[in-house]
Amino acid sequence: TERSSYLPGNVVKARFQRGCWYLARIACENGDGTFTITWKDGDASDRVKTMDELTYIRPGDEKSASWPKQVGQQAAGSMGPSRKDDEAEEVDDDEADAEATTDVPPNTKTPEEEEKIRWQQWEEQQEQFRKILETRQEDEDKNWAENRMARLRRELKDLQQLAPGLRKARLRKLQLELHPDKQPERLRAQAQELFLIVQGKWEANEAALQRDASAREAAEEQERRRRREEKEKERQRRQDEQAREAKRRQEEDAEE
Repeated sequence: TERSSYLPGNVVKARFQRGCWYLARIACENGDGTFTITWKDGDASDRVKTMDELTYIRPGDEKSASWPKQVGQQAAGSMGPSRKDDEAEEVDDDEADAEATTDVPPNTKTPEEEEKIRWQQWEEQQEQFRKILETRQEDEDKNWAENRMARLRRELKDLQQLAPGLRKARLRKLQLELHPDKQPERLRAQAQELFLIVQGKWEANEAALQRDASAREAAEEQERRRRREEKEKERQRRQDEQAREAKRRQEEDAEE
């Protein structure tokens, strides 16, 4: 969320001559709703900006807009000031600018050189933020994979109690949920492992369904064969009876 104002030392993106946005630092507030900035590339033109021409940047973290006092001051394990520290940060920013002038011996560097050093320090700070975010994301992704694996095992155990047809429908739902293409790119490797487990259960269930279908078909074929044999026996029995009846009549006729 944008703040209602900017403080000296805040790193921002500023719009240059109503065109593109570039990195800059707030030098001071002018008291009339505008701010004087210093461009990262040292350009001395178009340095007075209104609020609409400024925005915080978030290359590594939403709190990464603070101007470093010295190299390495930001701890590698910190994500920058918390929301609770915002007010304190606002109070200390003026002091930070004052302290910044004591980082190097007087009269040894020009203001331009000091500004360049500050930008280098700020870039190092952003790189720290990015590394922290990557580590945090890796931990979150690992936790997601572990928790989803545990839940998947419970789901697969419950599926064993279902009929193969219903089990197939539930497995299909899991396939769609865990397919790597359905996941954020960073989770696709973990999702692939889960998906392969489900795929293995799917294939086993399909094989069971195929076996059941083959068994039913064999049983049905056996029943059809039995019925044909019974019909054939019945037909043969009738033929035998007819033959015996015909023979009996012939014998009776011969006696007469």
